[in-house]
This record gives sequence, C-alpha cells and structure tokens, in this order.
Amino acid sequence: MSRIGFNLRAEEAVEAWDMLADLCREEGDGVTVNHENPEGPPYYGITCEGEWTDWVGVDFQGNTMLQVLRLACVTRTTRENCEHEWKDARNDVVTSGEFCRKCHMVRAGNRESEK
Repeated sequence: MSRIGFNLRAEEAVEAWDMLADLCREEGDGVTVNHENPEGPPYYGITCEGEWTDWVGVDFQGNTMLQVLRLACVTRTTRENCEHEWKDARNDVVTSGEFCRKCHMVRAGNRESEK
C-alpha cells in the first residue's frame, strides 16, 4: 500500500488530519510540525500552543507522527479535564510559577488559584 506524508497510509493520514484539527480547534491554538529527524529516534515532533498549554510551546516527540499526535491529544484532554491542584514551583532556579500535582501542567506565576 502506498504511503503519503510523514510515511502514513491514506487512512492514517485521515486520522492524523483529524487529530491536527482537534489540536487547533480553539481560537489561537497552534501546532508546529518540526522537521523529520532521520537520525532519531525520536524521528518526529510537534510543538503545540494554546490556552491548554498556558500559551507556552509544549513539545511532543515520538517514533511516528501518529504516536506524536496521539500523545498531544491525550495530554490536551487530560489537562482540560483535570481538577488542577496547583503547587508553588519556586525554588533556587525558578522564581515564579506553579505546577499541577495531577496533570503536571506548568503555568506562569502571579495568577489566582483555580478551584
């Protein structure tokens, strides 16, 4: 069977397109597809930005593009459905910010706690 774009079969390409659309569903969401790394692993990577990443680029890497996209989609769903438990992340190196004990999301400091 012939393979197209990122070494995907046609039905995999449809799944990949649907996942890209899901990752870009909200205004301002963005996905940057990084150049293939022939010397990998990992061979593929993307960077996602949006409200679900607190507008910070989050990198996802894997051995196949489908693996990378699936990881990003699962991470987004986990973060969006998490009842965050924010903990102060300051230490000798980090001067401000918080992280969620449940989903490990990191966010900038100087924000009111979410319930």
